[in-house]
Amino acid sequence: GIARPAGQAALALATVLLGGLLAVVGQTYQTGADTWELFALWTALALPWTLAARNTAQWLGWALLLDLAVGLRLGLRTADLWLPEAGVALPLGLLDLVLAAAWAAVARWRPDLAGTLGARLLAVVAIGLLSWSAMLHIVEAPREMPFAIRAFAVTAWAAATLAVGAVALRGRRDVPLLAMLMLGAIGVVTCALGKALLDDHPWSGLYLVMGLAVMVQATLAVVVLRRLARGVDA
Repeated sequence: GIARPAGQAALALATVLLGGLLAVVGQTYQTGADTWELFALWTALALPWTLAARNTAQWLGWALLLDLAVGLRLGLRTADLWLPEAGVALPLGLLDLVLAAAWAAVARWRPDLAGTLGARLLAVVAIGLLSWSAMLHIVEAPREMPFAIRAFAVTAWAAATLAVGAVALRGRRDVPLLAMLMLGAIGVVTCALGKALLDDHPWSGLYLVMGLAVMVQATLAVVVLRRLARGVDA
């Protein structure tokens, strides 16, 4: 009865208890494993139950475990869980983008196995991480950081935004996803403008210019989103 609510709940509970069991084993026998290894093992052992569940929530939970395993391996700290550093946000964003594309492909090939909600949520997370990474690489990147790394972060964000935007505009327009794309674009453009203006000309009046730039961008985004929501081409 895996397809029944009781079966789905049992698989979800088993997945959660598996992580607790691995933590107990690690503490009891002092295996010396790093935290990321615990999450990596948890992710691998939970995969068969996730495949059996065929449930969006179960798959999103599995994707979260994978993100945590990769993030901890890259040096993600608990304090930076919601706003990771640039070197962590970029690979995690690319990983979630690949997961979203794979999910969307499965949903198109086998709609009975996966809906589109999970792919949309993963795409939102991926765009958020890539936008955050691009902003950090623009604003906080030290001068000794190679230009190629900063350029790659911004290019990855731009390419992902264009690709996801093309998909979101296809057929029935996905306005919430388009809003996320525009929010990321406002953040990246504002950071680039601030970096260009404030680094060499630290004049307080420039903050007013920055505020006006944000207002103009936000107004344009609202106008475009309202037209798209009404089914009118932007």
